[in-house]
This record gives sequence, structure tokens and C-alpha cells, in this order.
Amino acid sequence: DMSVFRDAVQDCLHHQPSNPNPKSITKPPFNDDIDKFSGLRIRNQCLTPAEFRECVQDIRFVRLPVIKNLVNGDTFSGTWVTVGVLTEKGVQKTSSNGKSYCIWKIGCLDENIVSLFLFGDAYQKNCHEPAGTVFALFNSAVRKDAKGNGFSLSVYSHNQIMKMGTSVDYGVCKGKRADGMTCTLVIN
Repeated sequence: DMSVFRDAVQDCLHHQPSNPNPKSITKPPFNDDIDKFSGLRIRNQCLTPAEFRECVQDIRFVRLPVIKNLVNGDTFSGTWVTVGVLTEKGVQKTSSNGKSYCIWKIGCLDENIVSLFLFGDAYQKNCHEPAGTVFALFNSAVRKDAKGNGFSLSVYSHNQIMKMGTSVDYGVCKGKRADGMTCTLVIN
């Protein structure tokens, strides 16, 4: 019989604890913050979720980790889009024809990191974006790595890359490595 227990804790059943610091309560994320295609949480969105859905309604969405499977199977064709977080900005380089480009690292905040080559006006328009920015990539050129099972992506035009906002979950490890240097790993 649980009545003895209920009687013993009766005073505690209706107690509402007071929070001395109401700002410390964290609100759960709104569903609109989560991109339904990539699963990434995005703040400061440049497009509403409905606007982005409209942009990609007739385009095949491919998650970054799946691209490797498509490249290895030689079934990569048609119009497609993927989404990733800028995790590392490379330094500006100059190509053999004298034009500026850079190599970024993008990912989904898991172990899958992909090199993204930015050329032409894709580079000019986006070279100042900070790490943590979320981008949609349209019909990127996919290059299989010469050694291993990896691949890289390339964009040449500003029409191939679209800023979506900032990743809510992007972070960089603040710990120290065994050699005493600051850790640079991207964390979710």
C-alpha cells in the first residue's frame, strides 16, 4: 500500500522550487532552428526554412557523408545540394593563372570533414565568412582523392554556394594537447 509513502511526502508533492536566476533556464530549440535536410541547428538564418525548402524543392539533397558512397559507386549525376558547417578556413592561395582561391574544411560536426576548394567569385564573395557558418553547396564538382577513399568538393561560382546562417552547435575544444599546445578540434 503506497498511502503511507504518499502521506510521508505530501508536503513535497506540490512544492515549486524557486529559481534565483531565471536567466539560467535554457529554452529548448525551436524546430525552425533545425534544418530538416541536414539536421544541423542554425541561428541567424539568412533564409526561413520555407524559403530554403522552396530553393531545393526539385533538387536531390545528399548528406556530406553519403557523397563518399556515391563517388565510389560512380552513380553521381543530376542536380544536387548538400549542407555543411565551415570548420576550418584555409589561407588565401594563388593559382597558376594568378587568381585567388582557398581550401576550406566543411563538415556536419561529426568525424566527417571534407575539403572544399573555393575559386572565382565563389571565393571572392565568401572568403570573409567565419568558421561556424553553415553553407548550402549546389552541384559542387566532386573529386575523388588519388589515395584512399576520400573526396573533395569545388565551387567556382557564387551561385554554387549559399550562406544559410550560423551553426548553433559549432565549437572548438578549449583543452590542451599532450604537447602543451591549444587543442584545435571542432566539437559539436
